[in-house]
Amino acid sequence: MDKEILYFIRAILLGIAVGISSHCFFLYFKLIVERAIDAKFSIDLWYWFGFAVSTVLGILTALLLISYGV
Repeated sequence: MDKEILYFIRAILLGIAVGISSHCFFLYFKLIVERAIDAKFSIDLWYWFGFAVSTVLGILTALLLISYGV
């Protein structure tokens, strides 16, 4: 296989891994944030906010690796 294809696949897989791990982090981070600021958040709002942020982080990570070609 060509090296560029392997770099592309690695960047995509790392982006997926970063997205999944940050989503899990957001799911468990809700209780810490609620206790710190003494407020309650809607479960749906928090879930979709975490999903959106983790998706963006995963895409940015993949694009960062693709742009540098590392």
